[in-house]
Amino acid sequence: MFKNFKADSEEPVRAHLGETSPERRLRMECLITRYPNLEQTELAELARWYRREASAMDVALLSSSEEAGEGFARFARDHIAPFNWREKIVAFALSAGVLGLIGFAFVGEA
Repeated sequence: MFKNFKADSEEPVRAHLGETSPERRLRMECLITRYPNLEQTELAELARWYRREASAMDVALLSSSEEAGEGFARFARDHIAPFNWREKIVAFALSAGVLGLIGFAFVGEA
């Protein structure tokens, strides 16, 4: 949430403490509740929020919500859980690097 550090001014200075604003989270909850019946722009907004803005607390609050829980589970299964191509390439490159180091260590001993 936000903490007000300067309450005596007209426009308070606020610091972000990890959660999305309640208004933004409510917007995402409405989108999740309607999932999969979303327009492409709404789906992109939801995916961007999840990947770039949502904290662990936001995800926990949405996934435990009675109204949005089922939609969130389906959204996560369809868009979050599967590896994308970039993640697969990185995993393959790291695995190949580790195997290469192990092979190099065995060749170095011989």
